[in-house]
Amino acid sequence: MFNIKTFVDRENSNKKFYHVKVLGLKFRVETYKRSKRLSNKILYSTNSGIVFNLLPKRYFRFMRRR
Repeated sequence: MFNIKTFVDRENSNKKFYHVKVLGLKFRVETYKRSKRLSNKILYSTNSGIVFNLLPKRYFRFMRRR
C-alpha cells in the first residue's frame, strides 16, 4: 500500500511536509528551500532524522513517525 499526505507549515508557507506510508513503513519527508547550504555533506544524521542535501538550496529530511 502507498499513501502520501501533504501539509504546509502554518508559520512558513515555503515549508512542506509529506507523510508517506509505503508497505507498512511510515516516515515524514520535510522539504524547505534554504538561502544557503548548512553542511557540505550530502547525507548526514540528526536527532530528528536523516538529511539529504541533494540540491544546493533544498534539503530533504526523512523523519520516523512516532
